[in-house]
Amino acid sequence: MRLEMAAPSECTTMSGDSPMISSLADLVAPLSEAQFLELLRTRTMRLQRGTDGRRYSGLVSWQALRDRIADGTLRPGDFRVLSKTETVPALFYTANGLAKPEAITALLAGGASLIFRGLERHFPALAAVCRDIAKRTSETSLADAIVTTGPGGALRFHYDMEDMFVVQLEGSKRWKVHDERIVNPVQPSPPLVEPRDGPMFDEVLHPGDTLFLPSGYTHHCDNGPELSLHLVIGFTAPTGYHAVNALLARLAEEDLFRVPLSRVTDAAQRAQLEERIKQRLAELMEQTPWQGTGPAKEKY
Repeated sequence: MRLEMAAPSECTTMSGDSPMISSLADLVAPLSEAQFLELLRTRTMRLQRGTDGRRYSGLVSWQALRDRIADGTLRPGDFRVLSKTETVPALFYTANGLAKPEAITALLAGGASLIFRGLERHFPALAAVCRDIAKRTSETSLADAIVTTGPGGALRFHYDMEDMFVVQLEGSKRWKVHDERIVNPVQPSPPLVEPRDGPMFDEVLHPGDTLFLPSGYTHHCDNGPELSLHLVIGFTAPTGYHAVNALLARLAEEDLFRVPLSRVTDAAQRAQLEERIKQRLAELMEQTPWQGTGPAKEKY
């Protein structure tokens, strides 16, 4: 595995405030944008230690998430609650389609975790970052976050489809990454490769630290002694699979692709039909915008 570990780097602030972060360049500093894009291209893991724990605090905070749960901006469909890595049924923390802040607080006090997806829809700074990433990389970018309390982590050993830029915002979290990897994973997910040995990367992230974790690596996190919040900016690149998959809806709209082949009993007619299907499929493939075809944004 390719891995880089960088020493702490100063990030300048003004009047003690956290810096404004609204672009890919802002997000990955002190790396240059070109340096980060090379990490992304080669899928090289990198840990960057920070010296300013408030550097990323303007993006999102636990208090801001709590406020948006309380005012109904963040609804149960925007997040899920887990306890000991198992999903907690929504009936334990919702009423009339809205989350009950007091119930969530009680669950967190008992060691539960929250996983938020698509936060760029609700936080302008995250929206600006994700838009800039999409503009500069032609990739799909989403902003997720995980809040954990108690021992252990929110999830079991797993791997992710997207490359992840992880920002530790509050508390601490121990990341254990293993050599076992699914190369270039896409949905549907290949089987998980269970770790055979100890982790090849075992580090604790504190506020201001960042980790670029390429897709496909089996990993697990353990929470620190206090509530932990980390942000994940995901990068999902368009692939040939996504381009071909995007054609399926178009095929279903055309009569040619809906003819039941087994009911065309004349051999000559069936051969002719199959040839027309192949020709039309080739035409559609020729029209497919390969570079710009990426995965659809999934509802969490």
